[in-house]
Amino acid sequence: MSVNYREQDNTGFIEFDQTDSRVNLLTAAALQELDKILDSLAGKSSLKAVVIVSKKKDIFIAGADIREIEGITRPEEGLQKAKAGQDILNKLEDLPVPTIAVIDGVALGGGCELALACQYRLATFNEKVRIGLPEVNLGIFPAFGGTYRLPRLIGLPEGLNMILTGKPADSNKALRLGLVDRLAPQNGLDHYLNTFIEDIRQGRVTPDKYARRKPKGLAAILEGSLPGQWFIFQQSIQSVLKNTKGFYPAPLKAIAVIKKNFYLDRAKGLDVEAR
Repeated sequence: MSVNYREQDNTGFIEFDQTDSRVNLLTAAALQELDKILDSLAGKSSLKAVVIVSKKKDIFIAGADIREIEGITRPEEGLQKAKAGQDILNKLEDLPVPTIAVIDGVALGGGCELALACQYRLATFNEKVRIGLPEVNLGIFPAFGGTYRLPRLIGLPEGLNMILTGKPADSNKALRLGLVDRLAPQNGLDHYLNTFIEDIRQGRVTPDKYARRKPKGLAAILEGSLPGQWFIFQQSIQSVLKNTKGFYPAPLKAIAVIKKNFYLDRAKGLDVEAR
C-alpha cells in the first residue's frame, strides 16, 4: 500500500508512503488507493478535518511517475488518464470537511496539484520545501487541474509564471504568493497543525481558498479586468517566445489552455485541460 488512512482525535489522516521507494510518486496505483479512501470519506461530515501528509523525509509527493507518462502514445489515452486524475482530485476538493495538505518537503507536479485541490495548505520552514509545476520541462503541462486551480489561487500573472517556467517556490515565497496559508516549524508540527485546524473551525481562516489572497495596486487592476487579463496573456506569450525562440511548444500550449479555462467553470475548464 502506498496510501494509508487512519483517524486520531476526530481528524482523518491520509498518509503517503510508497513502498520500496525513497520518494512518493502519484502513480496510477497510488491514485486508485487514494480514490477508495476518498469514496469512504465522501459522506463523513463528522470529522474536524482530513489531513494529507507524507511519511517520507523531505518529500510530500515528487510528482507523477514519468515512466507511466512515457507509456502514453495515443491522445485518447492521455485524455482518459488526465480525466481520471482530475476526477479523483475533484473528490478531494469536494469533501464535506476541511482538507489540509501538510507540506514538509518537495511537492511537485501531481503532488502540487493534489495540494491545490485541498482547501488549505500548511508548509514547514524546512529548506527542502519546493512547491511547483515543472511539467513544461518534460514537454507537457499540468493536467490534474493545475492550469485551472493555480492561476485562481495565486493570481493570473504568478500562476502563469510558475507554470510557464516550471520553477518551484520555497516556503517563504509560497506563503507570499498565497500558495500556502501558513508556515510552521518542523519541531512541534503536530501542535501547529492542531492550532491551524482550530483556527479553521473558529472561522479565523476563510473557507474560500480563492478569496484569501487579495491583490493590490496594479495587480488588482490588471487581474480584475478583461483588458488587463488580455495584457497579461500577451506579455506571457512574448516572454515565452523570447526565452524559447518558439522551439518549445508546451509553454505556448499551456497559455492557450489557461486563456480558455480561466473563464470557465470547473467541469468545462478541466475538460479543456485534459483534451
